[in-house]
Amino acid sequence: MTLLLSKSEVGRYLVMEELINEMEAGFCVFSEGRVEMPQRIRLTTVDSVGYGAFMPCYMPGHGLGIKINTNFRENANHGLPRILGLLVLLDTATGMPLAIMDSTAITAFRTAAVSGVAMRNLAPDNSEILGILGAGVLSVPHMLAASAVRNIRTVRIYSPHLSARQEEFALAARAAVNASVEVVSSAKEAVANADIVVTCTSSTIPVLDGRWLRPGTCVIAVGNATPNSRELDTTTVMRSRVICDSWRACILEAGDLLIPIKEGSITDAQIKHDLGDVLKSQQKSSSELVLFKSVGLAFEDLIAARYVCSKAISSKTATRFEFFDATLKAMAS
Repeated sequence: MTLLLSKSEVGRYLVMEELINEMEAGFCVFSEGRVEMPQRIRLTTVDSVGYGAFMPCYMPGHGLGIKINTNFRENANHGLPRILGLLVLLDTATGMPLAIMDSTAITAFRTAAVSGVAMRNLAPDNSEILGILGAGVLSVPHMLAASAVRNIRTVRIYSPHLSARQEEFALAARAAVNASVEVVSSAKEAVANADIVVTCTSSTIPVLDGRWLRPGTCVIAVGNATPNSRELDTTTVMRSRVICDSWRACILEAGDLLIPIKEGSITDAQIKHDLGDVLKSQQKSSSELVLFKSVGLAFEDLIAARYVCSKAISSKTATRFEFFDATLKAMAS
């Protein structure tokens, strides 16, 4: 019997601290080469208004699945979120769908949980100030992730699109984390003296100036995954030790890194360091600027989906869908 999980149901089962631990274990498996994960497939509409992204994955111990996300920039005109999608988790013994779930909460939380793994292993142990550029669906989950791995006392956030809902956003953020949350008036103010900086915008041009960053800062860049656009300026990348979720994926998709490479400002050798390698070596640095660049990987979605599915089964309250069972019985009769 297949589980059907809505966005609100998926969100009910997501616990950031637990998901960070799941992701950290998953990156160790990924670094050992035990994950089958084709490169993400993008299909863009003929008018370029939006695109679909298809991310299949097989991971021993976690199963087989695919996430289908769409990104349509004019969805607000239709009263819809810009990013929509679903995730299908399959039984590796029979191929039957175990669960079909909304993928938007999965995407936001697994992205932040992966960032939490990076912060736990790359950010200074005494990090207290978090600066966030961007106030979309990734911002509050990243507050949760940072607070789960570090004693965050102050959060500063900036977005040029926040003015109309500033009070509502600040209330939600303050309810989520036990820290002072300040909505500031500029990107520079948000990152000033920050121990951890998160960029989670939809900008196609740099929003972060590397001259604003002090040595030892941990920069988490998650908002851009296209080759010809970027959130980070070249100075940020040049000043940083670069760690990727997967450098093989980043060298195909991450404009934050590809543009400086094309400029000749850095070489591709400088980005060939994965988070899984850091976890295995257990090497930390508190004196240099470090950049974690994430484009999002299908195995992260699979881990999160399996985690949610297990919790939903245990709860015994999730909706069951019998269509597949009925169809198979009819075919067999």
